[in-house]
Amino acid sequence: MVRPKDQFWVYAEDLKNGRFSCNFCHLQFPGGISRIKWHLSGRKCHDIKVCEQVPRHIQLEVRKVLDTPNKIKADRSSLVEDENHSILSVPSRCPNLYTENDSILVGQNNNNVREGDNLSTPASSSRAQNACNKKDKYCQEVLDEQLAKLCFFFGIHPKAVVSPIFEDFVKSIVEFGPGYQPPSPFTLGTELMSNVEMKAKKYVEDLINDSFQANCTLMVNIWIDYNDFNEDRNNRVDIFVYSQRGVVCLKSCNYGLREGIQEAISSTIEFLDPSHIVQLIYNDYEDHHYLNCEFSTIRNTVLENHPWICVNHCPVVVIKDFLYEMRSWSKLRSLIGLVRLILSYTYHHSNMSFRRGKKRPKEDYASIIFMFKSVLEVEDELKAVQFSMITLSSDRVKLLDEQNVAEHLRCAKFIDYIIRRKQFWSRVKAVAQVLFLMFQTRCLVNREDSSIGYLYEMIERVSDGIDKSRNYDCFLYDFIGERFFDMRRKIIHPIHAAAAFLNPAYMCSDNFKENVEMIDGINYVFENMVESEEKEAFTKEVQQYRTKMPKLFTAQAITMLKTCHPRIWWDYCGKHTPVLRKHAIGILCQPCSTSVCKRYQVPQGDWRSEDNWSVQVNTMIMSMNNYSESLRLEPIILDKLGGGEDDDALKDVEELVDKYYMDHVLTRFTDDTIVDRMIEDWRLSWLDNFSSFPYLYGI
Repeated sequence: MVRPKDQFWVYAEDLKNGRFSCNFCHLQFPGGISRIKWHLSGRKCHDIKVCEQVPRHIQLEVRKVLDTPNKIKADRSSLVEDENHSILSVPSRCPNLYTENDSILVGQNNNNVREGDNLSTPASSSRAQNACNKKDKYCQEVLDEQLAKLCFFFGIHPKAVVSPIFEDFVKSIVEFGPGYQPPSPFTLGTELMSNVEMKAKKYVEDLINDSFQANCTLMVNIWIDYNDFNEDRNNRVDIFVYSQRGVVCLKSCNYGLREGIQEAISSTIEFLDPSHIVQLIYNDYEDHHYLNCEFSTIRNTVLENHPWICVNHCPVVVIKDFLYEMRSWSKLRSLIGLVRLILSYTYHHSNMSFRRGKKRPKEDYASIIFMFKSVLEVEDELKAVQFSMITLSSDRVKLLDEQNVAEHLRCAKFIDYIIRRKQFWSRVKAVAQVLFLMFQTRCLVNREDSSIGYLYEMIERVSDGIDKSRNYDCFLYDFIGERFFDMRRKIIHPIHAAAAFLNPAYMCSDNFKENVEMIDGINYVFENMVESEEKEAFTKEVQQYRTKMPKLFTAQAITMLKTCHPRIWWDYCGKHTPVLRKHAIGILCQPCSTSVCKRYQVPQGDWRSEDNWSVQVNTMIMSMNNYSESLRLEPIILDKLGGGEDDDALKDVEELVDKYYMDHVLTRFTDDTIVDRMIEDWRLSWLDNFSSFPYLYGI
């Protein structure tokens, strides 16, 4: 049966002489349906002039088809001749992996086959698919090896393959097709690379000029550049400027321990207009505790010369240290072990289904929260199960020897006991509540957008959660209460309280309570950021905002609280309070951390001088369209943080349970006496020291 022509032939006239005429621009070209599609797609560099008259919706429809991967069709289309048209084969260095069994796929000896004809039987299609898969795998291996040779020979850092620049280059090669010829080394090294450098410098110049007119954040990012080829470790410092216009790297250099950083920061501050710098965030991802005294010196120097600049540690590192201290606490490790035991045993020996599925995040902290929530969601079901009974009927247990069966039964007896202990569930609920709030806080500070208006509110939520955890169990409050407030002192500054007050969505929420810290925050802004001639108007407008003046909080403005970022709200709705509006936007457009810097930790090649390192970083920033990322219009919904697959910590997953962990725990249930003593222990010592049993009971 003859198949109808491809759907896109309706947009061209087949001239029957190996040529076609476009119905929109009426130009004639040689070729078949493939060239028609590229002509209509509007994509240049495909050896055919693009149509400038094609309607936009048709252009998008063609692009959608071109961008849809279909390897069988692609392989066939490179070998099959269109009716009355020449063969448009695609040269390839990969060996031809088609066998004689695949001849039906490519239409061998069939001169009347159009692209897309379905001539294969189910069996031959399966063979053809296998051949295509083998070819794809082989070509992938060949390309990987060629890439490895290129990196090895020229000393290109392996991390280059995950950069957006490399990704854009590969996509461009694919779109261009096999006819691409690279420029000569001379042209590439002089004209083209010089143009890239000029664009990067122009980007910096434009952004710096904008920073002179708007408030900005200075971000100091300290990290170690590991050279994977010779195992060298270079201590690096990158200094970024973050404003509502975007991000730019002003300095990128090596530094000697305890020297050079302060000079680099001081010169950068003087280069910028210090009056427009809202905050300086100091970050040390590698956890160089010996640089703490350096930070103290830097902060004292900056505040002495520019007292209005908020100088703080990056909250990402401070929160990381806090969570690490929590994780290392023996009582918390014990509770995590118990939850993991219940989860694993239930998964192996019951038909109970967990609402969160059979995959958990690999990231340690996200995995712990996932396990706690999974167990709490089936609390009632677990309490109704007799694990000792279901163990005997388990198909897994029936295959075990007598000793292993006894170990399972002892473990089941212990689980039956602990899931009916009120103290166990109270502790699980207390910990789960605080852990998830801390996880949400970490998600917030890991964001790269303007988040300063949300940090204070999020920390207040954690504080309330820790306080409320005492309703379940006091053990967590007793351990982390003082440690949490120490962490809070390190990351919360009056500017954060002021930003929370100036966040209209928070100010209008039921959770908002104006406190002394917010009043001090507004006073800080008044004393350090407001010009003398603006102070009276600023004070008046703050009162109008506090009392929710009707002209400011119109019906549309109230609606926009849920749909717009706070700085967008002030820009659109704050025209009746111009002085407060200016300062609110200047504060709320700032980040609360240096997370954006980590994305641009660019390893440096040996051939590039240190003076050009910042240019290299800015080239990467430009390729990532950082303007659009930093100018997000949507508000940050704190309740949704940590609950979606868009969070990096939730993307990489593994099996819900670890068989090796289960086997390891079972080997500890070697004697009935162990379980009996744990059950008879009225002090519930196992709750605090589960990881230490059976030694806990002298066995």
